[in-house]
Amino acid sequence: MASNTTDRTEKTIQSVFKTLDCDKQSKTSMDIHVLFNSLTLSIIVSSAFGANLETNENAKHIMGRLFTNVRNAIIYRSMHLIHSMPFRSKLPFSRKDIIDHGAREIAQFVNQIITDRRQGKSASLSNGLDLLDLLLSAVDDEGKPFTDQEIKEEALTFVLAGACREEVDRILPNGKLPTNDNLTDLVICEAIINETLRLYPPAPVFTRYCIREHIIGDEHPIRIPVGATILISDYLLHRRNDLWPRADGFDYTRWMRDPKTGLKPKLPHPFCYLPFAAGPRNCIGQNFALLEAKIMLSMFVQRCNFEMVPGQKIIPDVTITMCPKYRLLAMIRYRKSSLVDKLTVVIFMAFQILLYIPVVLALVTIAIVYLKLIRPEKRVYDIFRAQGINGEPFVPLIGQLPSIRRYREVGSILSFQEDLAKKHGNLFLYAFGPLTRLVITEPDLLADMFSRRNVQNYIKPPLFNTVFSQIIGEKNLLVAEGNEHERARRMINPAFYHINLKSMVSIITDQTARTIDRLIQKSTVKQKDQISIDLQNQFNALTLSIIASSAFGSGFETITNAQEIIHTTFGEVLEAILYRSLLMINQIPFISKFPFCRKNIVDKGIRIISDFVNQIIAERRQGKSASLSNGPDLLDL
Repeated sequence: MASNTTDRTEKTIQSVFKTLDCDKQSKTSMDIHVLFNSLTLSIIVSSAFGANLETNENAKHIMGRLFTNVRNAIIYRSMHLIHSMPFRSKLPFSRKDIIDHGAREIAQFVNQIITDRRQGKSASLSNGLDLLDLLLSAVDDEGKPFTDQEIKEEALTFVLAGACREEVDRILPNGKLPTNDNLTDLVICEAIINETLRLYPPAPVFTRYCIREHIIGDEHPIRIPVGATILISDYLLHRRNDLWPRADGFDYTRWMRDPKTGLKPKLPHPFCYLPFAAGPRNCIGQNFALLEAKIMLSMFVQRCNFEMVPGQKIIPDVTITMCPKYRLLAMIRYRKSSLVDKLTVVIFMAFQILLYIPVVLALVTIAIVYLKLIRPEKRVYDIFRAQGINGEPFVPLIGQLPSIRRYREVGSILSFQEDLAKKHGNLFLYAFGPLTRLVITEPDLLADMFSRRNVQNYIKPPLFNTVFSQIIGEKNLLVAEGNEHERARRMINPAFYHINLKSMVSIITDQTARTIDRLIQKSTVKQKDQISIDLQNQFNALTLSIIASSAFGSGFETITNAQEIIHTTFGEVLEAILYRSLLMINQIPFISKFPFCRKNIVDKGIRIISDFVNQIIAERRQGKSASLSNGPDLLDL
């Protein structure tokens, strides 16, 4: 399709020069944005359908003006939550006539295109096969071709898919770096990131532990006893059909800002979207994470083409965070400067791989197990069941682990939660090993739970603190509770204000650019061998480099073994802690002190990390290191 792209571009340039020659005396200005939008659409449509927008006035009207009008009407209705209320979405107002009329016109146009091609009345505009030819010749594993309806939908998808790259090319032309001045203009990138976080939240579940008995809910009150652990599944919450139209589909337009006011669309419920948790223990670094994600996405879209390795089985799974069950492989190529490239698959989620541990409890006495695990959890379970809350049966020690293991072997642990939600609704009980969990995905209950009246009744579960205090100690934002946590939060909060995060942009762009150059160089050197790259490892390494550089400054680049400590040692310690947590070793204090089950990895790694960070702090206090950003970094703040 390269010849078609060249032809479209050449004709557009000739048209521009012709217009300028005609208007020399009046010095007429030209809207470059409209010009390149028209060119981009012309190339995409002609590549998809073989239709010439310059000579075919009907095609120009339908795919130029009509398609744009329909897309804008859909975005408008999405921002006004019209699709979220089925009865309202069927009423003939709020631009529904534009969508209905436009959809009919577009469908008839594409159907005619397909019929003409099947009958040999039209042909590709490129030197080879175009997208329509490829779709008509494609067959599945059983030898069945696409139906005309499927071809129409696939072709229209191709027309829609260039939005993110078109925005990046417009806002960041000629390899321009993202800056504080232009990041806010990347509204499609922002919408894509939000939709990705909705479907694939990094932490698909988070928990809270009740320390004071109280009641949540008005219509159906629920008594939460002391010692109860509440599991909030944002994965299920984000996929509820009653809250999200087309809940399982990827639709970034639902997040598009109002073009006049710049405001984000209103959510169906304040507590229906929780990718960074909620309440005073929500993720304090969410602004940093979103800034980082937007810069990384825009730079990779701008400079790289991704070709996913075929035949992969991509299944979301959960360890500490959401990750692919298997590796995520792609071949990366340098993106040559052009107005339109091939349809690009950009995947940038940080992933990990970890085999599931089949054995849950070992080497514990019956008395300690009963007193520390069975009796308290059974008490909590009985209190909830007495209130009419449904769930899986209480099985001491084991809980639903056998079922969870079966789900994970054939697919994902998230499918297990989805099936339980279908079976029991938005409020149900199940046990991960010996630990009873009340799963809540009802926004009204979550709003009550995180209200000022009740939020102080919860802390992070004791097991969470036991696990992470090994690495970072007890007097810090992540682990501390009560006054210690409030003090840490007050002191650290300013570091994550937008005004202070602006100085971090240069670090993120620099680290991302280095990674891109390294990947492109690797791909170029081994291009003949078709070397695939593990995106999970690459993006994990990039994310850690950005965080370490933002936190530690020049010390991260000058101290011996700093890269190895952050990228390797830190990962080994986290993996060992996760392994011990899944075996419930940290749940029983006297067993957790025994020198087995990777305790040596945890102890040694923590000593190395602690010494490294102490050295970083000492050198900054002595003026031997400095921020790598244009202003103060996290350590300075």
